[in-house]
Amino acid sequence: MPYVLTPAHLAACYANLRKARAKPRARSALARSRHNALQHGLYARDLRSSVIRLGEDVDEYDEHLRRFLRAFAPQNNWEGKVIVRLGEAAWRLLRVSRARAAITARELRRLLESSPPRTSLSAEETRELGMELLTTFLNEAQVHDRLVRFHSHTERLLRLLLSLRTGGKPRFKLFARSHPDDWRILVGVTPPTT
Repeated sequence: MPYVLTPAHLAACYANLRKARAKPRARSALARSRHNALQHGLYARDLRSSVIRLGEDVDEYDEHLRRFLRAFAPQNNWEGKVIVRLGEAAWRLLRVSRARAAITARELRRLLESSPPRTSLSAEETRELGMELLTTFLNEAQVHDRLVRFHSHTERLLRLLLSLRTGGKPRFKLFARSHPDDWRILVGVTPPTT
């Protein structure tokens, strides 16, 4: 027998949805974060909350944003929004650098601790251990694509700021392409009319 949605059943469904929306559920920190944001916080939507959850210094983060606002001197609310996003992008780039250092330190520790205790090494053993040591520091693949993504993000934000300050003619391009929806994507708002 096929399922038939009656008007009474549909009304009950809507009533349950209204009831569910009226009472927000408490979410765990893990549920609030997506894609391991608690692990590195690179893609956390609410960067300030991730600073708190990751145990970073909130005062340092706030001062970091104030430095951006002081250095770029926003002339209006639109510029202020872009400059705050620039500060957030820079904080994320710093997180990538810290993540890279942590990954490299972990790999170095693994390499050195996995080596058996010896009183001497032959030339060949020294060569092998030396090559492993050098490749540990050369292994940038884990963070390279994230760095490229955040550099591109930062460039696009700078282009938005210059677009505001030049009346729509930023003439600012290093690598990243412009996107017609940059305001919505990068700042989360409808673009101002220039």
